[in-house]
Order: sequence, then C-alpha cells, then structure tokens
Amino acid sequence: MSKKTEIEKSTAKGKLEFKDCYSLYKFIDALSLLVDEIPLIVDSENNQLVIKFMDPSRICLIEVFFGNLNNKKSTGNINAFLKVKKNDKKSVYSIDIKKSGKQATIIDDLKNVLKVKKNDKKSVSIIFGDPYRLLIEKKSDTLGIIKKNLNYINLDFMDISMSGLNNMQYPTMIKISQKLLDDFFYEAGVYSEIIGLEINNKGIHFTENGVIGDSDIFYESKLLNVCDAPIKSEKSYYSLSFLNLVKPIVSIMEENDVIKFELKTDHPLQV
Repeated sequence: MSKKTEIEKSTAKGKLEFKDCYSLYKFIDALSLLVDEIPLIVDSENNQLVIKFMDPSRICLIEVFFGNLNNKKSTGNINAFLKVKKNDKKSVYSIDIKKSGKQATIIDDLKNVLKVKKNDKKSVSIIFGDPYRLLIEKKSDTLGIIKKNLNYINLDFMDISMSGLNNMQYPTMIKISQKLLDDFFYEAGVYSEIIGLEINNKGIHFTENGVIGDSDIFYESKLLNVCDAPIKSEKSYYSLSFLNLVKPIVSIMEENDVIKFELKTDHPLQV
C-alpha cells in the first residue's frame, strides 16, 4: 500500500457545526495556553471528536469531548465554555461523524483560523474529509461565508490511557464557581508553590505554608451549592503550577459556571 493510499484510508470524515464561533474561538484560545500541538481523534462509533493530550511539563492529562450531549460516553461538559442561553443547550453544536480517523494540527494556527469578533455573530463548521487539511467554514447572515483550509501536521500520537483514572472512584466531590476560582487564583501563591487542598463537610480549604507566613483560603459549603456533602475529609498537596493549568478555562467561564473538583488523598486531582 502506497503512503498516499494509506493516508487516504485513515482519513476521518464528518462535520461539527457550532452556532457561536466566538465561543469556540475562546475555548481553543484557552487550550492554546496549555499545549502547542493537538491531536484530533475522530470517532464514528461514538459520534465524537476527542482532543486528548499531556501538557509539556507532563504533569497534567487533558481530555476534551465534542460529542452527542446525550451520549454518556461523551462526558466533557463543553456547555460550560460554549456560551448559549441556559435553556438552549441543544443548540450549542451538532456533530455528524461518518468515518473515524486521526489528524493533528498546531493549535495556534487553528485559533487564528477561528478568530472572529464577538459581535459578528458567526456560526462555524469544521469539516473532516480531505486527507491533508481541515476545512473551516464561517457563516453570518450579514457578513457572508468565509472558507479557510488548515493543513494537518505529522504528529506521533502518544497512546495516553485515561481509563484507569476515569474508572477510579473518588470519594469526595465539590463544585466551585468561576467567581470563587478566580478569587482563589488571585490570592494564591504568596507563601508557597505547594497548595494543600482539603475537602470536608464544611467546604474546601486551599492552604499554604512558607517562610514569611501561611494562609488558609476557605470557601464554605453554602457558597459551593453542595447537594451531597462528602462523607469524609480528603486532603492532598499539589503544585500551584499544576493548578494554574485550570486558569485558562476559568477565564472563559461565566460567573455562575462551575468546575467539579474530585479529590482522593494522595491521588491525582480530577477536575
């Protein structure tokens, strides 16, 4: 089999349509602060696009799903970052994958192709089909149609298995609003690079200890809208550099959006 035939045989086919191009642009812009190149894993069996990568420091695994919102296998809560009316979630995007495949692109290039002004009110379609490039089509009722192509890059796909982490049972979970997370990141890092994170029945603590003093940033349960209080206290320590990987996502959330923290003592933090 020739290299050309092999490439064409492995080419993904399908289409994603986003009602709001600006929200997708901001989401990709946030991801671009974490990584330079991204794999685009197109899955026809589950009708989804998966972006899965490890940050350059190799301390954080990131997995993003664009898929059927009713499909339990597509668990990424993309609605938190793609802005629509709260009662209109079904219109965020649609997806129709015909054939599986793997491609890759430079995320800054993808961001620049998606770039759009907030008030343009453009929709965007991402079309897989060409074995060598991605087609991006932006539409507006008042500004016409713009078609752009983005060449794929050669990328050695790492087999990043998340099944073990995804199947791990975390005994403690709490949801933190964008407003509180923004407050935490503003206050953190004065005393130490190491942050103690503890979740208990009263709420969540972020603690630091250093040469010049110590701090305890505490958000009580009533601020977190906790429905099911944790059964027992869990505590672990994490690098602030690791926690800072959440910041780009926080920056594009609305004030009442939430991020779920799942904690198990001496285990990776799941966000």
